[in-house]
Amino acid sequence: MVAPSTALKISANVFTLFFIGMSFFPDKMMETYKFDLSCPPRDRSCDEKRNLGFLYSMMGFCGMQLFGFCVNCAAMARDGVSVKAQSATCFCAMIWFIVFMINDSAYLFGGMPESIPKEGIYFNIALFAALAGLQYSAWTESGSVMPKIGSMIPSGRFAMPIIVGALNALFFGIPMVVMRETWIENWPAAADSFKALTPDLKFFALWIMGNFGKIMVMNTIMGFAIISAEPNKEDTQYRMLRGSSLVYLYFMGSMGQATIINAIQ
Repeated sequence: MVAPSTALKISANVFTLFFIGMSFFPDKMMETYKFDLSCPPRDRSCDEKRNLGFLYSMMGFCGMQLFGFCVNCAAMARDGVSVKAQSATCFCAMIWFIVFMINDSAYLFGGMPESIPKEGIYFNIALFAALAGLQYSAWTESGSVMPKIGSMIPSGRFAMPIIVGALNALFFGIPMVVMRETWIENWPAAADSFKALTPDLKFFALWIMGNFGKIMVMNTIMGFAIISAEPNKEDTQYRMLRGSSLVYLYFMGSMGQATIINAIQ
């Protein structure tokens, strides 16, 4: 059996590497997965730099959401956290990994273009399976605490900012899951860049966009579920709120940087 704090720290550290790779080294990340982002020969309408800029932006957004998952795990892995809250976090993380195992498997066997190498996807599925097993072990070790569906909406003095943050995440996350292309059309600069992509790169962009939409939704549900394990425990709510504040600080800085770069160009 594995202690819940250990399992959560391992998951947080592993996905911190993904966050760093997708947010700060997207080119190296793409090389690791062996994706070919070059333009087709003799296609003058294809602008490779523009394509890379758009795809790297998508990866950066996905990295932000992975950072949110890391923060959830790391916040609950600290000393002094309620064992019930840790157990519920392990359960949520286990479900998180299982959902993305299914998600990647669906893409892998559901019409993924031949040009996209499959090795990286197989690695992800194996990694998610191992981490899901780790979280299951920690969950059973800590009492197999289940989230309380009837107490998912927090109450108390920290409730309002948590609920507002969740609604904001769902406002963006749900459309990215169910209506990605329609959502892109709402942003002219993104729509123009998306239309210029080759069919295979469009598939990749929609895949990444769908993934970070799913992560936003899953992270939101995870936060509510962790709090529901002990609905009136303000310590857990405070830790979750403090963690989400750090994520939003990074998000605002990253968006500001992208806006400045775009204005200069």
